[in-house]
Amino acid sequence: MSGKEPYRMFNLDVFEYALNHNMGLYGAIPFVFALDSAHARASGALWLNAAETFVDVEERDGGRAVHFMSETGVVDLFIR
Repeated sequence: MSGKEPYRMFNLDVFEYALNHNMGLYGAIPFVFALDSAHARASGALWLNAAETFVDVEERDGGRAVHFMSETGVVDLFIR
């Protein structure tokens, strides 16, 4: 992993949420988009899971690597 905390995707419906805070509310879309401009190609991946999910993005070999982590739930992965 990257050594930093991963992004936490856990959606809430909180009655009194904190103002000016990055608290998760209502929806998260764990979608990754990659562009290869040298070959004019693009691809994407959507990780669909209703459970709490962590996403870790790290620099690797001149690019980036993405890790999706869910401890439970059914996973639907859409790749294009």
